[in-house]
Amino acid sequence: MIKTYVKTLPRHQRLIFFIDSTINESQLRSIFEANLNVWGGRYNPVVPVVNNKIDKDWLDIIKFFDPDYIYYSKTIDLKYLESLTLFNPIEYLELSDGPSYHFPGVSSHCLLHADVHNNFRDARTLLHYDGDHTLEILAKQFYRLNFGLRPMFEEEKKWTYPLDVSPITSSTSKEINKIIYTDKPYFKSLLSSLHINSIFLWNNSTWAESRFEMVIYDKNNFLNDHLYFWNRQLYHKPNNVLYQVIVSTEELRELENDEWLPGLLTRLSIDNHIYIVSQSVGDKKLEDIRQSFQSKAGNLRIDIKQTLQFPFPSYNPQFTNDPYFKFQNNLILGKTDFLKFPSVTFEHGNGIDKEPYILDIIIERDIKDEHKEIKFPVTAELHFTVTKATNRVTMSNRACIFTTRDLQGTEFSIPNDMELIRSVLMYRRVQKKLITNPVDYVNESPAGQKLLAFIKLFKEDWSTIKQFLEDKFWLNLFRTSTDVSDSAIPKGKGIFHYLDLESEIEKLFNKYHDQIAERMKKGTEMELSEEFISQIIDREKKRLSYLISMTI
Repeated sequence: MIKTYVKTLPRHQRLIFFIDSTINESQLRSIFEANLNVWGGRYNPVVPVVNNKIDKDWLDIIKFFDPDYIYYSKTIDLKYLESLTLFNPIEYLELSDGPSYHFPGVSSHCLLHADVHNNFRDARTLLHYDGDHTLEILAKQFYRLNFGLRPMFEEEKKWTYPLDVSPITSSTSKEINKIIYTDKPYFKSLLSSLHINSIFLWNNSTWAESRFEMVIYDKNNFLNDHLYFWNRQLYHKPNNVLYQVIVSTEELRELENDEWLPGLLTRLSIDNHIYIVSQSVGDKKLEDIRQSFQSKAGNLRIDIKQTLQFPFPSYNPQFTNDPYFKFQNNLILGKTDFLKFPSVTFEHGNGIDKEPYILDIIIERDIKDEHKEIKFPVTAELHFTVTKATNRVTMSNRACIFTTRDLQGTEFSIPNDMELIRSVLMYRRVQKKLITNPVDYVNESPAGQKLLAFIKLFKEDWSTIKQFLEDKFWLNLFRTSTDVSDSAIPKGKGIFHYLDLESEIEKLFNKYHDQIAERMKKGTEMELSEEFISQIIDREKKRLSYLISMTI
């Protein structure tokens, strides 16, 4: 009985967002915030499309990602995205007009645990306020996007019990910077950066590239700064560290008179150093902002960073290889068995919510004590050969299954080579559409069997085969065509087995029997009977067959 090892690895869903210049600031920030609310969302690229074209610099980085879903703005031509042939998502989904978004995935709140820490290392509290949307908070959107300060839904609150809460109320709503400085709370926006299974775009960055940055933007020209703020994270190895925040010039005016602003900046800095950066604010205004910050920041060093062309080149994209989740090995004996899904828990040991996640699958046949991995064409349809569970083939030619905590497992089959070939020729999967190819029946070709027999004649010695193929006599023989209508030798395809020759000789003697008899009669004055002629022809046929068998 054949042994097959099926390895499973749980991971978050991977998404890519394609947006165009018609998107407004509120919609773009809502996309960011919705990604912060799901496991792995901070490493979902957001990519600009201009006049239904993606700049080469962006294509050079997103080709490394392998999204499960792709979202795109309504004005973007879906056929253009599909024509890139860089992805094989299970579905392309059109973005709504907002104003808020929700993308499926395990809630990032599930990753909270008692020992969670961020830049402050000893963070044990959360910034939190109840669902009072009328609560006045200066620069509320700044805290919402950068730190995850928003009301929690009831189903989210059960995950926060391990930590204390620093409540934001009407009496403390103007003291958020003070609370951040004194209570050292955990920023919930960091949760979506934990336990990542994706690509980070390592680009041999310098020490300065890893420093904390404050991205400042003009609301009248917001797009490039937002894309920089969001996608810069892709160049950092996942870590429980806040590498950048984004703030508008209007929000700065709301915050600049807060006496605890220096305390906030100090807490955010890495090694007491902050860079400010902008693509939309002029140099003079940016220098004025820097000087204002520096005058209040004491020993904190604040510099202006000249932004290079973004996106940056990526010299060495790397998988994150998060050590917390590892492949679980499952042994399947025979053709079909029940594949049990591993449970998903994070550090706190509790389960997850009911939202979807992914199981990456590696299938390895145990052949002669060596594991031989089974891979699939990206358009392969696995429903008939592997599993009926919702699935797709990744760009690394492996299967992955879409599942939730409520699904304990699935019937799983190990396809043989012929089943894979048959499935690929008869069906193909394009997102959720099953396309039936105009092929009714697929079977093994006898031509392949003949070729295999031919190779075995020479004990798979290619040097000997080469000598025969380069010899004119044998080459002509291998290329032999025939006029026998029911010959075993297809016309122009040659001879690959001595049985073909025996059959051919038999049919040729039968076909030309009368001509041979006529020539024998003309070549002698003796009267030859039909029986005698048949005996002579049969003898010569057997002699020729014997010589051929001895030669081969």
